[in-house]
Amino acid sequence: MPDAIYEILPYFYIGSGTAAALGLEVSYGQFFGILLLLAGVVILKMRIQSRRGIRG
Repeated sequence: MPDAIYEILPYFYIGSGTAAALGLEVSYGQFFGILLLLAGVVILKMRIQSRRGIRG
């Protein structure tokens, strides 16, 4: 996977999850939007910790 795409993915997940959670009226759509948002945040946090050498 190209580095440019790899670096943008967590932000795409966060943006898509936010749009789904706020834009969809169906409860399961909002639920999965929130899950996508949280996945993006977790991935971004893990990358930052890894690059700083922080564990845990």
